[in-house]
Amino acid sequence: VKRVQSENKEMFTVTYIEPPKDLEKRLGYDMSSEPLRNAALIAARDSGEPIATEHLILLTGDVGFLILAPVYSNGLPHVTLSERRANLTGFVAVSFEADVFFKQFADDVNIRDARIHLEIYDESEVNQEHLLYENEVLSPDTEVLERTSTILVAGQTWLIRFQAEKGFGLGATERNSPYLVFGAGLLLALLLGFIAYDLVMARV
Repeated sequence: VKRVQSENKEMFTVTYIEPPKDLEKRLGYDMSSEPLRNAALIAARDSGEPIATEHLILLTGDVGFLILAPVYSNGLPHVTLSERRANLTGFVAVSFEADVFFKQFADDVNIRDARIHLEIYDESEVNQEHLLYENEVLSPDTEVLERTSTILVAGQTWLIRFQAEKGFGLGATERNSPYLVFGAGLLLALLLGFIAYDLVMARV
């Protein structure tokens, strides 16, 4: 994503996409023209750190989120806020299709086999408008036990909610559920943390 300045407007345009995935037609798209993307661009520019967007519609048309890391001019300082704003050249961005990414994560940590209902929100409270992902393991009328946990993802606080049927914990897989729930939240935070770190290294 490249910073483009004119006399009247500053834009952040998509200049490279990998893999292309039939998205070449979106080259030149101004990410600052969409409010959620623009808010993350500004926060990343001003903080100098990778920032995650709220959930949004990706260029592929799927629901997901972005992590954006600012890139500054080589050899120029970006210690102060004014330096970061003046010397920004663009961003490295990674997009995540929510259903694909979180379903793979849930499968990897054995959430479905343990009969745990998982919900992930891109804010610190349960709010259906900020629901990123849920796996429909339990029927809506099931009486459940519940646990929530918050994690920090690229400058944003997310909430993870786990639900299981009452009486949960009797099976062999379920007896390890407290460790699974804790480990799932920790693993997701670490995974996204490593991705953010890779973004930082990619811009050097």
